[in-house]
Amino acid sequence: LLHLFHTRNKNQHSHSIWYRHFNIFRRQLSHLTSNLTTLNTIPTTSHHAQTHKKKTLDPILIARIRARVNYWRDFLARKWQRAFSQLVADQRFGVLGIFLLAVLAQVCGIVGITAEWEEM
Repeated sequence: LLHLFHTRNKNQHSHSIWYRHFNIFRRQLSHLTSNLTTLNTIPTTSHHAQTHKKKTLDPILIARIRARVNYWRDFLARKWQRAFSQLVADQRFGVLGIFLLAVLAQVCGIVGITAEWEEM
């Protein structure tokens, strides 16, 4: 959905302030899903070299994923929330802002950012 949203709105809104935050959110989410997909893949053949390579790369990927989620929690998620909330406040594009806030809330809930904020 985010890819379609980006494709549909990039020409009209590419110079808007909120669009920069949306583009960062979209790219960060793409990197996270790519890392998670790589982490969860199983080597197709049972060659020892591929299994060993996966065992070597898994801790690196886990560290990258944790660092990315921590960076989101500490810095980016609040910026994204503020930018998308301002879009909701703008009456012309309120529906776009509500959609982006809903996606942000779902993503933050899935990766555990919301639970960590509630504990604070």
